[in-house]
Amino acid sequence: MSESVVSGVVNTMLNVWNAILDFNDRWFPKWRKTDPIYYSNALAGESGEVCNAIKHMVGGGTNKMTPEQARLKAVDETVDVLIYMTLLLERLGVDQHGFIAAFKKKMTENEHRMEEELNKSAQTIADKLEKQGVRFPWPGDMPG
Repeated sequence: MSESVVSGVVNTMLNVWNAILDFNDRWFPKWRKTDPIYYSNALAGESGEVCNAIKHMVGGGTNKMTPEQARLKAVDETVDVLIYMTLLLERLGVDQHGFIAAFKKKMTENEHRMEEELNKSAQTIADKLEKQGVRFPWPGDMPG
């Protein structure tokens, strides 16, 4: 992920994070003293609501709604997930800067993991082809 993309994501996330905290500070002034289990359970509940909306989107369940209504419900519930995730992290002592650092670290780990998987997959394919008698020159095989 390019540094400019990461920077844009970070700025957007900081704005969203601050809006969530500002709202809760204004309307729920005691939220910072609420036991984190409340936020973890609320996060789980909202995640379940996302799953339920997706179930309805693909035609499952007894509560009939159109796929578009279900999609909009899933989006709405996903916002609730983000809100409770933010509040939980804050209650666990992770502020926005800590989250951004964790985000960058995790994305770097993911990039490395995907590169490793791609290299393993390429090597596996090359090994299978070589067993079949097909050989491709690798950079080290090329005359210098």
